[in-house]
Amino acid sequence: MAYETQQKLTRNQLRAIPYLVSCKTIDEAAQKARVSRCHIYKWLEAPSFKEELQRQRDIVTREALEKLKASITKAIDTLVSLLISDNENIKLRASMSIVDYTLKSIELQDLEKRVSILEEQLASKGRRVRWG
Repeated sequence: MAYETQQKLTRNQLRAIPYLVSCKTIDEAAQKARVSRCHIYKWLEAPSFKEELQRQRDIVTREALEKLKASITKAIDTLVSLLISDNENIKLRASMSIVDYTLKSIELQDLEKRVSILEEQLASKGRRVRWG
């Protein structure tokens, strides 16, 4: 599907997409891709362009998340080691961070469980669940 989408796009569109993914503004992306801002706004209305842009954004996001996952253990070890700091402010902030992240994790697990139960209930009634 991605290959088919890329085939529908012009060379300028394909050149602009990585800049749209990485730049802070459309103006900056247009300048770096050497295309007009008006062209980019027009392209953003085209389904094939939006699809390829989203596909490339998803790739970047997935790679960033994998990098974060790879370093989470080290980050947790660092926070835990700060609990024995001589500086009371550092100990307090580390403690608060650990408690905060733990509570958020528990809340997320609870929400995932509740959504799963709702999906099962809908499925048992013959209703199809569609997200996005």
